[in-house]
Amino acid sequence: TLSLPDALPILSRYLLRPVTAISRAAAAIREGNWQNKVPVEQQDEMGEMAVAFNSMTQRLTETVTKLEEENVQRARAEANLLRAKERLETLTQFETDWVYWRNEEEDSFYYMSPTCEAFTGYSVDAFQQDAGLLDRLIHPDDLKLWHSHSHKRDSSGNLMPDEFRIVKKSGEVRWISHTCQRV
Repeated sequence: TLSLPDALPILSRYLLRPVTAISRAAAAIREGNWQNKVPVEQQDEMGEMAVAFNSMTQRLTETVTKLEEENVQRARAEANLLRAKERLETLTQFETDWVYWRNEEEDSFYYMSPTCEAFTGYSVDAFQQDAGLLDRLIHPDDLKLWHSHSHKRDSSGNLMPDEFRIVKKSGEVRWISHTCQRV
């Protein structure tokens, strides 16, 4: 049998070597080396701890890999969305009609084309900040028509426009042809 002073170095190596290995593996992982594994040298609690650490590292590696893939997909989707937005903005910048998309439930606009200013004298921001502005632009004599326009269709099924007057910011009265299309 070994005396306690003689056994301490052996016990120390037996206990400390696995703990040191796990500590080194944790440091390597902290530095980004996800492939680092703790050697499983013992079939006891220290060995179980090494196996658990390796399993945890594997799950962490899989999670990080999945998150990186999702980030790449998200970046692609954002780039595609930005390109689509740029194309739509280019299209609407050259649009000569006044186009808007109204959210009637919230009495606001999803979209208002920049040509609104040429037609009304009011900017997109003015319409976005005051959803009731559109209704107030309608000439008083045409309010009944505006509130009851019926989305009539011709014999081919095409929407027929309603014509009525608006009063521009400058006070000028202007006739417009209005066609609604639900989105």
